[in-house]
Amino acid sequence: MRLLILCACLCISAPVSAQSLRLATTAYALSAAADKATTLNCTLRVGCGEATPGYAWLNRKSPALQMAVSTSVDVASVLAWNRIVGRNHPKLAAVGLFGMAVLRGSVAARNYQRVHRAY
Repeated sequence: MRLLILCACLCISAPVSAQSLRLATTAYALSAAADKATTLNCTLRVGCGEATPGYAWLNRKSPALQMAVSTSVDVASVLAWNRIVGRNHPKLAAVGLFGMAVLRGSVAARNYQRVHRAY
């Protein structure tokens, strides 16, 4: 929950400029890492897993493979977003990444709550 509040404060208070694309990418990377850590924790402890259909088939096979595949998709999509959108519209790219950071932070907070409700 604290991560969600922190990301929301960053989105509201940070002025969006061309240099904030790096900050937005960092915020997204941190929230994606938190999402992956809480998803892995939830998978190993409680038995819940990834709900995304593209990764759900990896729940039973290998959590490490699931994290590797989802991380590579995240990296490729952020690189493509920054090159395609960020090149001509850096402010739009930064706002999009901040929005995705808030979304991923809320998913991480939900995973955290699911683990702690089970115990």
